[in-house]
Amino acid sequence: MTARTLMLVGFVALALPGVLLIFWARGQSAALLEQPVVIEEHDLAKPEHVSFTRGERLVRHVLDCGGCHGEDLGGLKVSESLLMGGFYAPNLTRGSGGVGGALDVAGWDRAIRHGVDADGRPLLHMPSDRWAVLSDRDLMDVLAYLERVPEVDREMLDSKVGPMYRLLLATGDIQLPARQIDHDAPRREIEPGPTVAYGTYLATISGCLDCHGEDLGGGPSPSGLPASPPIDRRALKDWKSADLGRALREGLRPDGTRLDPYMPWPAYSGMTEEEVQALWMFLWVGGG
Repeated sequence: MTARTLMLVGFVALALPGVLLIFWARGQSAALLEQPVVIEEHDLAKPEHVSFTRGERLVRHVLDCGGCHGEDLGGLKVSESLLMGGFYAPNLTRGSGGVGGALDVAGWDRAIRHGVDADGRPLLHMPSDRWAVLSDRDLMDVLAYLERVPEVDREMLDSKVGPMYRLLLATGDIQLPARQIDHDAPRREIEPGPTVAYGTYLATISGCLDCHGEDLGGGPSPSGLPASPPIDRRALKDWKSADLGRALREGLRPDGTRLDPYMPWPAYSGMTEEEVQALWMFLWVGGG
């Protein structure tokens, strides 16, 4: 056997596991990305009145839709890399290139609370795992606002996953929200007020638990962001409810120092005093 042949055999032996891994990851990820999620259609409990103003506040200052879709909700490039792929939040308006005119109430419901497209395929980076509990009333208020938001003419690229994303998806290191949601779970209509129940609801749909953890103990954050600090009772032992309001509205701690810039307090600065008090009740009484 010549030296050249030996080198070729060695190269194949070294490369084969990697090639097999790529094919395995592609097959596993394709099933997760393409296989439709079965969702039972149900009639929304439509309220007697919907509120455009409340819907705007929910979209802007609680759900923080603009964080991904842009301040004008006309779409935004979220991230782009050769290994992970390109991820683009769509244009939500009724303008050219927008999805607003193509979605009916059921379509919005599937996207927001179930994390799937019209064909039942999982949406990428859509935080529906936190919005699965969104009440029918709040959903209808959100839609009342989205139906009337100013049109933006902007064509967005379709998101494409890269090889590393496929591998992390196949190994379970990345989870698709639509695959994690209990799509048949009942939803509660929680009366707004300065209560633990409403605070728990707000902490869920606003993403507090995504970054700070279910136990509020902090730790690694999603998408490679810096680790988040704890916000449980022990961490907030010297805080008062007014301090939480200042943190959410001004981005300042009780001692006057600024919060980490990754904390999206500008989005939450429009929360009402009732919502701030509800979050305080959750953090101080019902949290970790």
